[in-house]
Amino acid sequence: MKKILFSMICTLLPMVAWCQDVDVFQATTVEGVTMTFKIISESERTCQVGDGSRAISQDVTGKVTIPEMANGMSVVRIDGHAFEYCMGVEEIIIPSTVSEIFEAAFMESGITTVTLPSSLTMIAEGAFDHCMNLTAVHSQITSLFEIAESVFSENIYNYATLYVPIGMLQAYTNTETWNLFINKVEESPTFTYNGHFVTISHTDPTASIYYTLDESDPTTSSTPYTEPIAIFNTGPVKAIAVVENQSSPVAVYDVRYFFDGTTAWCEEEGMFEHCFDWCNVHEDVDSLIIRGIIEPFDFELFHSMDNLWYLDMRETFVSGETLPQGAFANSKLSVFISPESLYSVGENLFANCSKLTAVVWNAGIALPASALSGVTNPNLLLYVTEGGFAPDGITNVVIGDLAKVIVLSDVAEGDNDFFCPQWFKAEKISYTRQFDMETEIGVSRGWESICLPFDVQKITHEKNGDLAPFTSNILTGKPFWLRGLADYGLENAQTILADKPYIISMPNNPTAYSPEYNQAGKVTFSAENVEIPPTYLSAYHYENIALIPTYRSLPKEGIYAINRGEARGSYKEGSVFEQNYREVRPFEAYTRHYGMGPAPRYIPVSKLQDESSTGIEEVLATVGSQALQQSAVYNLAGQRVAQPGKGLYIVNGKKVIIK
Repeated sequence: MKKILFSMICTLLPMVAWCQDVDVFQATTVEGVTMTFKIISESERTCQVGDGSRAISQDVTGKVTIPEMANGMSVVRIDGHAFEYCMGVEEIIIPSTVSEIFEAAFMESGITTVTLPSSLTMIAEGAFDHCMNLTAVHSQITSLFEIAESVFSENIYNYATLYVPIGMLQAYTNTETWNLFINKVEESPTFTYNGHFVTISHTDPTASIYYTLDESDPTTSSTPYTEPIAIFNTGPVKAIAVVENQSSPVAVYDVRYFFDGTTAWCEEEGMFEHCFDWCNVHEDVDSLIIRGIIEPFDFELFHSMDNLWYLDMRETFVSGETLPQGAFANSKLSVFISPESLYSVGENLFANCSKLTAVVWNAGIALPASALSGVTNPNLLLYVTEGGFAPDGITNVVIGDLAKVIVLSDVAEGDNDFFCPQWFKAEKISYTRQFDMETEIGVSRGWESICLPFDVQKITHEKNGDLAPFTSNILTGKPFWLRGLADYGLENAQTILADKPYIISMPNNPTAYSPEYNQAGKVTFSAENVEIPPTYLSAYHYENIALIPTYRSLPKEGIYAINRGEARGSYKEGSVFEQNYREVRPFEAYTRHYGMGPAPRYIPVSKLQDESSTGIEEVLATVGSQALQQSAVYNLAGQRVAQPGKGLYIVNGKKVIIK
């Protein structure tokens, strides 16, 4: 029995070896396609695609790249029938290692274009027979050889274009079977485009490329191509390739859309999303101006722009002239400028946009009542072309370029950002802030920062009436401290100018000052018939410190905020800017530190001014020289003084300090 079993095994072993072809293996392409290979020579480390039958699944679609190496072996041949009947495959990349293509290798496949590498020395019969979709054959072959007429079908010879190396058109015309192609041209440069950068390439690596952007045809005197070209306008990019003083035909790429980091321009319907192919749309797009055409479905893209806060569509045409329902709902959008041409608007356009600060409604139709549902910002500006286009309940409305009343609020928390996207005139504008910090004679404390979007004309305490900064010429105002940052540090300011940062302190010390000079409480800053400029904020510098205004809430990381309302370490309230301390609120200013070495944790207010003015002076009243000329001035003995110097005097029954 054992002898019989042993005999059977010996008989079956050769059959098993015969059934299993150890020379065949599989590898995966860059597209993830499983491809079959067969070893040609172990010693030479070469292999071929396929083993006499189809090398990939017939269900594969799109592009397939044949690798140069498979399992450490050079791919030098494409075997017969390797891609036969693969109708879903549109393009196959043949590597420069391949020298032979066997019979019917691509017969009846779906390829639309093929590039024949210069390494080819043989293409067998029927290799591309009945490839009915093949319209472009790019040949890099410079050492020409004859091919059988059956390599390509008659329809390919008649209708496809054969692209040949520069300077070899005549050679292909004179070579058997290649001359059957009716359409033959020398290979021109090719373009790839990602929405901002055009890359130009040529099949011949030795070719020099020249290009133009001004619609003129390029020559060897035009700009040499060395790196991707940044696009900032629509229009043609033209290029030629030059090999051994012979030029290719001019290639043209017509740029119809682009995004340059700020402006997106789209002249072609359905291409808007491709403006952003070159960047991370989730993180890189924060301010966007759109010119040209967009589709209603493009509005979905805005919701993926996580940092988008400014959107200007005044030169945008929306197909259908409709803004879809909820187009910007729940987004972080802060400023929106609408198209002029709109026929209809969906509901809840800006619903729950907590950061919304300004809407410029250029359309000639009303903004729906639901458009601003859930928007609670009291400082929202709404521009409309007619009064009836604004929903009810909006306080700050600019009609044309005129606003009757603008009221800005300083809320303790929540969303109250402000932004003025375009100039207007306000008949009345005001801003109110609560002041509570205590001040102290000769001690630096009680300071806070302020920045307002208009030139202040009047400052009023809710109970004590008019106020005026020290050194101002306003005799009737009770004094407070106001300082701005100059090249040599903080200096006394006589008024608050638009968009400029200041530190401010209202006297508040019942034991040191008489009641009328204690200004704790609500203080309103106002103006009438004043121009409101577009928001443009600049930093003010002193040595290695910058004082920077803001109308937006800013996170605490990396900035210094003044210790408004609480002591910090050994510093009294309102006396120091501290790093990473708290969020900065709208209508405040913060500081940054520049210079070598580690940044300090604290920047005391005293560091920004000379030692003689670090504390809070005694509150009396102060007048300027012009006011003195209009008033009688007496010394403390009651004697009238014609030309008072520095010191303490009595003017209009009040004690004043003349500096």
